[in-house]
Amino acid sequence: DSRFTYIALEYMDKGDLGKYLAAHGPQTEANAKEITRQLLQGLEYLHKNNICHRDMKPENVLMTSQSPLLVKLTDFGASKICSENTNLRTKIGTMRYMAPELLGVLPSKFTPKNGIYSNAVDMWSLGCLTYQICTLKTPF
Repeated sequence: DSRFTYIALEYMDKGDLGKYLAAHGPQTEANAKEITRQLLQGLEYLHKNNICHRDMKPENVLMTSQSPLLVKLTDFGASKICSENTNLRTKIGTMRYMAPELLGVLPSKFTPKNGIYSNAVDMWSLGCLTYQICTLKTPF
């Protein structure tokens, strides 16, 4: 029916990573490695296409019960195109997973010029997320 617009989404039966970790505890090295590998693949795709996610956190990772676990990075509300002609300056994301350059806590010689940062902030967030997958704690 052309009068209606439909959106079909994949059903992720395990919910988000935060709830999964709360229910199942710290992950084995094998599970942590697999989850991180899949998230790295997702970031590789985004970054090759000049997209910075800017809000990687457990609530933005959905999971299925397939074996091995299948994860999907979601919630692109904070994401932005990050081409050579675009400057990333907005302090956005979730505090516990934000890179130091977003928080303005780097010594001046490490502070990005004019407050501009790159998609490398996603890698910092993934590091925090991986730590949490293994320990159930955020590193900071």
